[in-house]
Amino acid sequence: MDGCIFSTCSNLAYGFVIEYDKFFNIDERTETKLENLDQLLTFPVVAYLKENGFLGNIGVDEVNHSLFIASKSSNGGTYQACFENLLKQQKTPEELHQMWVDLKDQEACAVFEVIEPIFDPHMIDYDSPRLVLLDVFHRSLSGNKYNYAQLEEWGKKWGFEVKEKAMVFHTPQQLKTFISKATEDLSYRFKGQDVEGFVLEGSNGAQTKLKLPHYAFWKRMRSTSMRMARLICQTPHLDETLLLSPEQEQSLRNSIDEQRLIVKTHKGQGPEAIAALHQIKEVSHRLEQHQKAKSLTEQQLYSEHYPAIEHLMNADAHPLARSFLNWFSQLPRNIHERVNQRNIPKNEPNGWVDILTLRQWFIESKDYDASLLKTPWKDFRFHEEDDEQSDYEDKAAEEGPAQSSKKPKL
Repeated sequence: MDGCIFSTCSNLAYGFVIEYDKFFNIDERTETKLENLDQLLTFPVVAYLKENGFLGNIGVDEVNHSLFIASKSSNGGTYQACFENLLKQQKTPEELHQMWVDLKDQEACAVFEVIEPIFDPHMIDYDSPRLVLLDVFHRSLSGNKYNYAQLEEWGKKWGFEVKEKAMVFHTPQQLKTFISKATEDLSYRFKGQDVEGFVLEGSNGAQTKLKLPHYAFWKRMRSTSMRMARLICQTPHLDETLLLSPEQEQSLRNSIDEQRLIVKTHKGQGPEAIAALHQIKEVSHRLEQHQKAKSLTEQQLYSEHYPAIEHLMNADAHPLARSFLNWFSQLPRNIHERVNQRNIPKNEPNGWVDILTLRQWFIESKDYDASLLKTPWKDFRFHEEDDEQSDYEDKAAEEGPAQSSKKPKL
């Protein structure tokens, strides 16, 4: 198995957890091409619901007689701390100690999907934090794991939600028919809900994953909108408070007409006429500010960055992408600034605006056309290597270097 994490104390391994061998998306490698799946996977094939969070691992710390808690790549950092905090919120110290005893006796470690919608939001919207038990492995490099019945039993014993067995496919044709239908366009939902996709596991233990178009589309929109926001925020700043609505502009022009009538009535003499002339001067200055701001066209405002912004807006040919990015480009500047403020929690005033928030605003806008979800996806599919790399870099920066990625000798 890949991704074994351990730490040392006086050359004694005291914490050890196991992660999955890396497995790839449908069509990402030759062996995961649709036409080759029956060679990779032995049937029947089980499809497990793929939750949209980050991996958390618990193993046995035999020196400190406690659980060894780690994220995917480290037993330190903010992701590990997030996972540990959720464990401690859900379990008492006594329960955690008994879990350590159980894992020690079974010589096992457990892998979870950690979902924290405020700290680590992704493309799928969750109402609250969740810990989903994915697998329990025996602590050896063979990587043998509990079968699903044993996994359910262990999850029930400790009060953990267990990954959902979504479907079973008995023949290659059944699987290929489902994949073709689920990836036809952006409209597929599982039980009426948006989901990331499915992990497909053959009876021979081989795995691949199916990430759905709806998830892949919004992951791409997250990446593109963040790049676009950075470019927009590098452009000269337009003070949008100087702009007037058509109603406000007309009201000020009407005010000037009224003040001119007062000046005419009093033949420019007396306090009323002087006050009216002063008012005309102030209102005229305000209208002049508005006209100057209004005269700055989008292209003048974006200056040298405009071609790059325009390129991002036109990079995705899918009509829903064009619609979303055009809508996004016209949002107020302070929203563009908040799109990249990941250091400010999204639930705080003026906090981070993530892709889930943007998507909801877009759906509620007049620019959203739900019929575009039915646009065939096959013409607009793209590889996610860039987004996967950016995710890795973001999390690596958060977590710091892993203690070790080498497999220990047992």
